[in-house]
Amino acid sequence: INAEYMGDRISYEYPDTLEVHHCIEHPSETWTGLSGVIDEQKIRALMPSPSERTKLYVCGSMPFYEKLCGMRNSALGQWYKTKHFEQPSIQVYDSQMDDDCMLAKMGYTLGQVCVF
Repeated sequence: INAEYMGDRISYEYPDTLEVHHCIEHPSETWTGLSGVIDEQKIRALMPSPSERTKLYVCGSMPFYEKLCGMRNSALGQWYKTKHFEQPSIQVYDSQMDDDCMLAKMGYTLGQVCVF
């Protein structure tokens, strides 16, 4: 997975400021990392508490974005629904989040969440 490689590479470059966690919903028998659906319990166990210095980078499928960030009505959500050939640039959907999504309910704010 390209995003997996990029995240791991960056975490090696910034070990004091960035942690990367991979969670596979349906892992192979040889997978030794986190597995299952990402829920509030996993987020609380692995992620820092909301603060001015916290930034969460979320990468996954559209249903995953909707669950964590509630992006159904965002530019990315609209693109996903229309299946338009040209995906919006990352600046379009960086830090978009609905008030009733999981991360907002946990206390994270718009400026602390970035999807890619």
